[in-house]
Amino acid sequence: MRWTVDDRISIFNGNTLNREYKFTGETGDNGGTFSLVNTEFGTGNDLACHYAIYPYYSNNRISENGMMTVTLPTIQHYAENSFGLGANTMVAATKNTDDTFLAFKNVGGYLKLALYGADVTVKSITLKGNNGEKIAGKATISHTFGGTPSVTMTEEATDEITLDCGAGVTVGSTAETATDFWIVVPPTTFTGGFCITITNSAGGQMAKKTTKSVTIKRNGIQPMTAFELKNFSASFHVETAGTLASLVGDANKYLITSMKVTGNLNAADIVTIRDMAGSNPGLYTTEGILTHLDISNATIVNDLVNTYLDPNLKPGGETYSYNTYDNIVGPLMFARTKLESILLPSNTTEVDDYAFDDCVSLTSVSLPNGLTRIGKRAFEGCTSLPLIVIPSTVNSLGSEVFWRCSNLEQANIPDGITELHRTFCDCALSSVTIPSSVTSIVSAFAGNKFSEVSLPANVTNLKGAFSGCTNLSSITIPNKVENMHSTFSI
Repeated sequence: MRWTVDDRISIFNGNTLNREYKFTGETGDNGGTFSLVNTEFGTGNDLACHYAIYPYYSNNRISENGMMTVTLPTIQHYAENSFGLGANTMVAATKNTDDTFLAFKNVGGYLKLALYGADVTVKSITLKGNNGEKIAGKATISHTFGGTPSVTMTEEATDEITLDCGAGVTVGSTAETATDFWIVVPPTTFTGGFCITITNSAGGQMAKKTTKSVTIKRNGIQPMTAFELKNFSASFHVETAGTLASLVGDANKYLITSMKVTGNLNAADIVTIRDMAGSNPGLYTTEGILTHLDISNATIVNDLVNTYLDPNLKPGGETYSYNTYDNIVGPLMFARTKLESILLPSNTTEVDDYAFDDCVSLTSVSLPNGLTRIGKRAFEGCTSLPLIVIPSTVNSLGSEVFWRCSNLEQANIPDGITELHRTFCDCALSSVTIPSSVTSIVSAFAGNKFSEVSLPANVTNLKGAFSGCTNLSSITIPNKVENMHSTFSI
């Protein structure tokens, strides 16, 4: 133990009165003397020896038989390459009342975390056992001269510890340069593992969970494998449409990877989200790293102010003024962003043209029930999208809506759709069910991997429907088909 100037300890000087003493040496000394600061009023009851507790708290107590009651801190403070001031509870007991040498023993052990990430500043870390183990707050400690402290957490104890990193600690960018964070924990076996929740400087959070049993031994160090900090989540409620940017703040805009937004969103808010989500490599680059967006409990509201959206979205590179309309995911709203997943507002009625055009990282999109229309090329070029679930309420699919979704293997077509125009062209579909409502299929499945197709009896137009489907070996053509131009061309 290295002491710090002004460290305070409780000394029970042969009786049960709690006396506060201050270290009189220099910071870094591993021993020294302590001077009395104050003492409780009263006479106290006699003890067989002297006891001490670090750090001093006015509520530190001791019974006549030497059982100490302490408060293990629920909030610890970051220190570089070590535990923070006051975090490491220690106790001491002398041989008898004639002995005044206090040999302090550590009460807890140490969980050592190694964290790294690109441009990540950690504000706090919270530790909690998966099975609710009590690790902070009120505890009793039994200790005798020459022995080892024994800790028992009381019923009033709590099940989490927070490491406060003050103004923030910027971590190393690689596993080799990871930054260490120390948390002092009483001897505990986390029988189902534990979870740590990291909060970054933007207020975003990420959680890391272990599931295997982990034991923290007294005076022992439990190191954990270095892990990367990413996919931080943050939540914002936009009461007044157009205020998301001010809620997020300029300093945090490019630090959030996962975000939930509730409330009312207009064009200005969509611009903020697009800026946070950046854009995909090979198109043009902005700083945003937002990849996961949940706006399922938000509402898109009418805003006809022609808000500036983005440069380079149109051929020729001209800028694009933008409006929003009630309950509509508008044209180009999330096009060419880095989004990997999105939950759309539950009251969305339309996903308009090019809404997710060239979102090459998109792997998951939740389309709400009640949606009636998906516009032209809405998901064109979403090359990472493996499946899409189209709500049964959709009655209109624009042309080329999933064109060039080269990894799209599973999709459904709602009953009520009558026309399919290049809908799944150049996808990876191996099978699909075409509802009886469909009458026209124009190049809809060109370039797919079908081996068998069942067509509804009412189909009249099959122009280019299965061109380039080299695996197709079986198909029955309905009697009503009138146009089969280039249906099976290779």
